[in-house]
Order: sequence, then structure tokens, then C-alpha cells
Amino acid sequence: MELHAVDAELTVPHRHHLAVVCRRRYLETDGNARRREGVVATCLQRLRQAGEQPTPVVSDLRRLAVVFTVSGLVLVVSGSLATAAGPHSGGGREAVKRFARLEPTVYAHAAIVGVFLCSLLFSLGYLAARRNRAPRLFRAGLLLLGLLLVQMGIGEIQWRTHLPWGVVLVHVALAAAVWAGTVALAVLIWRPLRSFVPNVGFEND
Repeated sequence: MELHAVDAELTVPHRHHLAVVCRRRYLETDGNARRREGVVATCLQRLRQAGEQPTPVVSDLRRLAVVFTVSGLVLVVSGSLATAAGPHSGGGREAVKRFARLEPTVYAHAAIVGVFLCSLLFSLGYLAARRNRAPRLFRAGLLLLGLLLVQMGIGEIQWRTHLPWGVVLVHVALAAAVWAGTVALAVLIWRPLRSFVPNVGFEND
């Protein structure tokens, strides 16, 4: 029963954490040679596994997740302002004063898209380098990238076709999907599910 408790406590292989737990468990054996032998064997196995498995989620990637999440939020806000400056922000046939001029608002929105795309691509680069250890997390990032590229394509179409209402509606709906995917990916980077990053540990910040 004692060894099962040790093994359960060592499921997350941070090397520093392992060393602390192993030392404490060794001192708790009270000189019992058999228990000490079991604790030492379990600790050595876990330390070996921790040394063999590089961490897939590193501090730089977590910082990038913050960057692309914040830029994604700014992107949603700027997109809402661009919609408010466009012809579909309400008023019907009446002449209404728009929020702002459409062109500069759209250009600012496009610049923010560039920031978001770059931060997402850098994050995917980190995940690509560790895709054999975090394959589902990498695929989730690719899915978000694909969704973003479709969204960008529709945005370009709606701009060049003078903002038809149906295309604008699809663009807005996809914006909600991109934002939901952005938040989901950031959460998975900061608090990954075991199924997304199997049998590996995470860097201790």
C-alpha cells in the first residue's frame, strides 16, 4: 500500500518535485529496509522517466498563449468596431451617424489580425517541435489555424464584394468560433488534459 501511495504521488514528473517527494518518502520509512528499497526503486524509475521525456509545454509557449489570447480578444473588439462602422450596423434606410470611418477601422482590424496570426504561428512552431509528445494539442492548434485562415478568406471576400449582408453574417459567426477555439487552445496549453499530452510532464514555472 505504501508503494502505491508513492507511485501515485509521483505521477507528474517534475524533477525538482520528484527529488523532494523521494527524500520525504525515504525519511518516512523509519529504517524499514524493505520499504526503503521499494521507495528507492520507484523513485529511480520516475526520475529516469522524467529525464527521458522533455517537457512539451514550456514557459515561452505559455507566454505566447497569453499573447495570442489577448490579441484574439482585441481582434474580436476591433472586428465589432469595424462592423459598427460599416453599412450593416443598424438604422435601416435612415441616414445614421456611424461609429467611425470604415476604411481606417478595417485597416486597423487587419493589422491586429497580423499580430494574432504571428503569435499563433510561433505557438504552432513550438507545438510542431513536440508533436510526437503532444499530438492532439498540435492538431488542436492546426484546427484553429485552419479556422482562422477560412475567416480571413471570408473577410477578404466580403471587403472586395462591398460587404454583402450574408457574407458579413458568416464572417461574424466564424469570428465567434475563432475566439472560442483561441480560448480553448490557451486553456489546453496552460492546463493540458492528460489525453492531449500523454505520459509526459510539464515545466515548473
